[in-house]
Amino acid sequence: SLSHQDNQRRTTMSSLESVLITLLSLSAITTNANIDNAWYTYVDRVESVREQRAIQESATQSPVEMTTPHNTTEIVHDNHDYYTVEYKPNEDGHWMDIDKLGSPLVINQRLSATARHAVKVQLNFTYPFYGYDTRFLYVTSSGFLYLGSYSHRYLSATQYVAPLMADFDPSLDVGSTISYFGDESMFVTEWRNLRLQKDTTGKNFTFQATLYKNGTTVFSYKEKPLNISDIPTKNHPVKVGLADAYYHDTWMLHPVISRRVIYEYHSVDASFSKVDESSSIVIRPLETCTSRLTCSTCIDSPPTGFVCVWCNALNKCSDGFDRQRQAWVKQHCDTKNQTVCPAESKPDENEDICLTLTCGPGTCTSDGCLCPDYYFGQQCQTYKKDGDKAGAGSTTSSSHAPAVLFFLFLIILVVVLAGWAVYAYKNPNTTSGLFLIKVTRCYCLKGSSGNSPSYKYEKQEE
Repeated sequence: SLSHQDNQRRTTMSSLESVLITLLSLSAITTNANIDNAWYTYVDRVESVREQRAIQESATQSPVEMTTPHNTTEIVHDNHDYYTVEYKPNEDGHWMDIDKLGSPLVINQRLSATARHAVKVQLNFTYPFYGYDTRFLYVTSSGFLYLGSYSHRYLSATQYVAPLMADFDPSLDVGSTISYFGDESMFVTEWRNLRLQKDTTGKNFTFQATLYKNGTTVFSYKEKPLNISDIPTKNHPVKVGLADAYYHDTWMLHPVISRRVIYEYHSVDASFSKVDESSSIVIRPLETCTSRLTCSTCIDSPPTGFVCVWCNALNKCSDGFDRQRQAWVKQHCDTKNQTVCPAESKPDENEDICLTLTCGPGTCTSDGCLCPDYYFGQQCQTYKKDGDKAGAGSTTSSSHAPAVLFFLFLIILVVVLAGWAVYAYKNPNTTSGLFLIKVTRCYCLKGSSGNSPSYKYEKQEE
C-alpha cells in the first residue's frame, strides 16, 4: 500500500542533500526577485523523502557505457527513474551561438551585475518538469534555473535545473553576462564569463542550459577552468542536475499563521567528473504515472519502475509523490487504492478535440492532435466529466476563503486594539488604563537590563 511506501520513502538518505524549509506566511511571487544573501542558507532540520527504489536501483544497476564508432568518445547513459542522463564528452554540437539566435534575445543587465539575484521569465511553451507543466521559471545569477511554484529565500535547495550551481558573482568581471532566448520550441540560458566569489585568479566559467518543449534538457559547457569537485561549497551548494519537491501547508493558528514545508522527493545528480569543456549532458524525461490520463491506462499499463494508483476524487494517476502530494493525501488517495475503474463520461461533441495525431499530455504541437478518450484541448490537459464546470467555481472560491478570513481578522484586530489603546490612554484610572501604565512601565524597565542600551529613570516627586 502507499502508506507502507510512504514510511519507506521517509528513510534518511546519507550523502544526499535534502531540505526541509519552514516559512511563516506564504511569500508572493514578484517579477524581479532580488533575493538577499541568506537565500541559500539551509535550516537545521533536514528531512528526506527520496524514493527507496532509487537506492535499490543504484545498488543493482551501473551506467551503460558505449563507444561510438571511428573514435574513442565515450557516451555514458544513466537511469534516474524520472529521467535518463546521457554524457557526451568532446562533443560541442549542442552548444548554441546565442548571439546569432536573434530576437527575442535578452541580456539582463541587473542579473549580469548582481550576485544571488533572480529574474522571473515566462516561457513561450509549456515545459514538462517531472510531469508538471510549467510556463514560468526564474533565471538566477548563480548558474541555475528555479522552477518552483512560488519564490522564497532558499531557491538553491530544490526544484532547480542546474547546469552548474555555484557561488558565482557576475559583478567581479565587467565581461560577465547572463542572457536568455526563447521561442515556441526551446529556451536557452547562457552564463558567460562568470567568476566565483572571492576568486582572485580571474578564471571564468561559461556554460548553457537549454530546455526543449518535449521535456528534454541539455547542459553545454565551453569554459571550465576548475574541476567541479574543487569548487568551494562552504557558502553555497555546488550542484549539477535536476530536483523537484512538493509542498505541505498546515495552519498553526488558523487562519492567522500558516506553515509551509518543502519536501524534496527526487533529484538527478549528474557526475561532476563528466563536466568538461566542449562536453554536454542530455537529460531526457521518462514516462511517469502522471502521464497516464485514464484509469484504465493507469492501472493496466503503468510506466516501468512505478506503482501507479488511480484516484477517482482527483481524476489523476500517481504514485503519490509529486507536486500534488498534499491534495493526494487530503483526498485519501494514499489509502483508497483504486483497483476497478469507475464509469467515465465522454466529453461533449462540441468541445475542442485535437484531430490529427495521437499524443499524451504536454506533447501536442500547434497543429493539434488526437487526444485520449475524455480529454480535450490543444495540450490534451483537460478531463471532461459531468459536474466539472460546476465544481471548478466552488474550488476557486474555497481556495480564497482562508486569505479573506485572515485579512478580515487582521482588520478587526487592529481596530479593536487601537480603540482599546485610545480608551485606556484617556481613562488612566480605569482597569484598562492601569494595565496600560503597568505594561508600559515594565517595558521601559526591561530596556535597562541585560545587554540592552541603559536608560536613567527618575522617580516622580509627590
